[in-house]
Amino acid sequence: MDEYGRRLGIAAVIVTLFFLNAPIAFAQAKDDPLIGRWVLDRAKSEFSGNVPEKRVTIFQVVPDGGLKHITDTVNANGSTDRVEYTCKYDGKDVPISNSFLWQVSVKRIDARTTERSGKVDGKVVETSTRTVSPDGQTLTIVTSGTNGANEYSSTQVLTRDKTGT
Repeated sequence: MDEYGRRLGIAAVIVTLFFLNAPIAFAQAKDDPLIGRWVLDRAKSEFSGNVPEKRVTIFQVVPDGGLKHITDTVNANGSTDRVEYTCKYDGKDVPISNSFLWQVSVKRIDARTTERSGKVDGKVVETSTRTVSPDGQTLTIVTSGTNGANEYSSTQVLTRDKTGT
């Protein structure tokens, strides 16, 4: 078999594996009420520190059945932040970008609730419980933690964005 044939064969295997796993990922998305785009309702949310001007959180299923989490925030001073990570509901540590946290792990508590633990230097310094309402339209994220000597907490109430924008 020549080099072109080998590459074509490898590409075919990769495409096949993707499509074999895609139904699993899409079925998981259908069954996971967390999947979607969520917008912070500032009036219903409480923060012990600075209140963001705007926040959008997106949860997406990735081809391996994992979960990608992206949170875009516009701060009161106009600066922006994007925090993201990809994980599974297996409680294993994964890196998180653009956060003081070094790693996070996520586990499912029940059909509508997940818990995220955030670590610095191997020590849990933050816990966050995310609960989707029975109607699937509201996500409440209750977070508490410490950043150095500073304690913080928040109860974020987000609504499902049906516009997709």
